[in-house]
Amino acid sequence: MLDVHPPSTVGHTWRNFFIHIHTIVVGLLIALSLIRTARYPP
Repeated sequence: MLDVHPPSTVGHTWRNFFIHIHTIVVGLLIALSLIRTARYPP
């Protein structure tokens, strides 16, 4: 049987939200730069 527990954190803060958005944006930029270098080798 699955035990359901309440979340251990009180709530999400703006700081945590922007950290997550920043991580996603950095990941997308890395992926796009890798695609660009794979398409146009020197």
